[in-house]
Amino acid sequence: MIFIFLIGLVLSFLFDYLGFNEANIILVFTLSVLLTAQFTDFFIYSFISSLIVVPCFNFFFIEPRYSFNVYDADYLITFFIMLMVTLMASILTNRIKRIAAVAKVRENRMKFLYESNKHLLLVQGQEPIVNESVKNLARILKRDVAISRCDENHQLLPLQNYSYSLKEEASLFLKSLSTEEMAKVISSDHDGLDPNLQIYYYPILGKNDTLGVIAISLINKDKLDENEMTLLQSLSTQIAFALERERLYEQHKQANLEAERERLRGNLLRSISHDLKTPLTSILGSTSTLIQNNHIITEEIRLELLNNIYDETTWLQRSIENILSMTKIDEGRLELDKHPELLEELITEAVTRIQRFHPQVKIVVDIEEEMVFLNVDAVLIETVLVNLLDNAVHFSKENQVITVRAYPVGKDVCFQVIDEGRGISEEDLPFIFDRFYTKGQGGVSHKKGIGLGLTICKSIVQAHHGTITVFNNVLNGCTFEFLIPMDYENGALSSVEG
Repeated sequence: MIFIFLIGLVLSFLFDYLGFNEANIILVFTLSVLLTAQFTDFFIYSFISSLIVVPCFNFFFIEPRYSFNVYDADYLITFFIMLMVTLMASILTNRIKRIAAVAKVRENRMKFLYESNKHLLLVQGQEPIVNESVKNLARILKRDVAISRCDENHQLLPLQNYSYSLKEEASLFLKSLSTEEMAKVISSDHDGLDPNLQIYYYPILGKNDTLGVIAISLINKDKLDENEMTLLQSLSTQIAFALERERLYEQHKQANLEAERERLRGNLLRSISHDLKTPLTSILGSTSTLIQNNHIITEEIRLELLNNIYDETTWLQRSIENILSMTKIDEGRLELDKHPELLEELITEAVTRIQRFHPQVKIVVDIEEEMVFLNVDAVLIETVLVNLLDNAVHFSKENQVITVRAYPVGKDVCFQVIDEGRGISEEDLPFIFDRFYTKGQGGVSHKKGIGLGLTICKSIVQAHHGTITVFNNVLNGCTFEFLIPMDYENGALSSVEG
């Protein structure tokens, strides 16, 4: 204030020396009051400046100079108007500064809210939303913040916190949160203050209930001011919208899953009732013939009927096993019991099971001489091989050969089941592993299956962190190929030279 006043006084002496009119000197003094109001923080400085400039103008520039006496009464009016003008200018300038300061605060607030809302829109999941929100609150309020959201039963979940100061006080604040005080906020839907711990609690209010609690440290700081409270209210509303959005999304997703499960159950029942009808009718017919005509039928016919019952029963058993396996997969109960298994034994056991049911089928096994061990669930991998071999048998003719091949590929083992059937049409290849998809290969068997075998194979292979594919051979037939890591858990292959 003094510096601006002295500059204005020097400039006034210069104008007086150059013979400028008194009006110019009055404007210089008025300008010094405006500049004081602009560059000082309190109104008192511009007010004092207004009171100083009028007597200074009288003392230095009005005759008789260097005296407060006035010979012309008109100057009294000039002095009064000059005082009023400088005071009004000072008041208006300070008011404009306050308005500009408020506008700046609002601009920053809108900027903070916009950035926060943009970040929350990009985040998915309730836990990431809370984690992002607590960081935004700490940065905006410049205080240590913690958030605890509520589950569907209005029980507080573990805290997610963020320290703005990164000082020891923050860790004390985070360790001393009162769950009882937070529970009170949840039950009352109103904010609360813990004076002993210097923590302010604010509820995250949703549309119908309280979604969580925000805890703000007041250590080494006063209570939240009006601007901080406005920011807190706006940010808590954004957090509530984001959490409710995720809740609605999860509910919608769950509803879709339930609808999908119901649709799959319906498809499964329809498929079972349709595909199991033929073998049951065949079994019923064969047993009825044996019971009613046992005394007249020949031994050859009796043996044929018994073989037919055996084949149909075997197919029914495998279908039921696939249905049960698919149920476990859907319910997330497919658990792996991994142990080191010899590759040759896995394939031999699967081939033996198939030839027990289909002794007329010719299966060629092609395995390298090197003994290879895999860390797998033997029962499930055998299930994959049995399903793929059974699929090849059903879509091959009696004189066609089925080849089972296995060989190491880096840290994986590649299994191949190759048939010489009609292959798979190009339009069916992308859907061959889909559930209940039975169009696939043009088969020669009267039973095409319920469309679960290949789906189960894919689920088991993926559970072992492997991949499964199918492609048509160059000449005829198709090849089902899947890769299984030798030792996924330890990240190293296990093999022994034979």
